[in-house]
Amino acid sequence: MLALSSLTAVPAFAQHHVSATVSQSNQTSFKIEEPAFVIYLSNAGQIADFSVNARGKFAYDLHGRLEKAGPIAIDYDLHNRIEKIGDESISYDLHGRVEKIGTLRISYDLHNRIDQIGDTRISYDFHGRVDNID
Repeated sequence: MLALSSLTAVPAFAQHHVSATVSQSNQTSFKIEEPAFVIYLSNAGQIADFSVNARGKFAYDLHGRLEKAGPIAIDYDLHNRIEKIGDESISYDLHGRVEKIGTLRISYDLHNRIDQIGDTRISYDFHGRVDNID
């Protein structure tokens, strides 16, 4: 993803750092940084990518998915979604959107776009593009 602009807000919980990255094709993803990992969410609440901040031996499961990076384990649910990275659980709503990462809650607007990550609010313009993060 080619980042053209980045909007950053630091919520009340110091361990969570939330920023938005806009690609050259105007696709927005939200980067949630934790001490042990980084998750990128699409504005529709799907995990677009993730990385683990670890050193050491890497291990993969029978499906080729990363299951351990150094001391950090990654668990998957029956729908092939990440359900835990290290000590942080990831939960999903009935629509398959991420609703919680550890204690960090994620909510959605009537158009199924992320409108809040923890204390960070996200608004969109008339064309559905991210307008403001605060």
